[in-house]
Amino acid sequence: MAKKTEVSVEFKLYNQEFRKGIKEINGDMSLNEKALKLNSAQLKLNSNDVGLLKERQTLLAKQFELSNKKVKESEAALSKAKKELGENSKEYKALEKSVVDAKIQQQNIKNSLDETTRKIHDQTHETEDLGKEFDDVSDKSSRFADNLKAHLTGEAIIGGVKAIGNAVKDVG
Repeated sequence: MAKKTEVSVEFKLYNQEFRKGIKEINGDMSLNEKALKLNSAQLKLNSNDVGLLKERQTLLAKQFELSNKKVKESEAALSKAKKELGENSKEYKALEKSVVDAKIQQQNIKNSLDETTRKIHDQTHETEDLGKEFDDVSDKSSRFADNLKAHLTGEAIIGGVKAIGNAVKDVG
């Protein structure tokens, strides 16, 4: 019985440290979440702004890193609870739920990060395609201008030669 009480006390101390670490991670995540909310509000005005999308990507990457830390620490605590208290203990069951919740949170962050990365990729390619279209229009405009100039120059020369010919006829 003394061994069980000793293990229980030891785990409670470990659990306090674990909860302190998780509380710190949650605080960092909460602060980062506020920055993400600001970014979302800014994106409502211009959802195609690559700068804002890249800022969101950076914030989400940080959030994912924090959630990854939270999952790892939760899994370590779960493993310790299983080893020391068993799978039927209330501590184990509570930690098991915490691990699942942390993994759900992490997956949601990853989904948002993947979506943001896709939007940046799409916007970048749209911009590149638009640039290519402008280059194509510019090339076609230049060729048209060159053809028009050549045509007008040719007509001017022909008109000048005809005028000279008519002047020679009138003189002669």
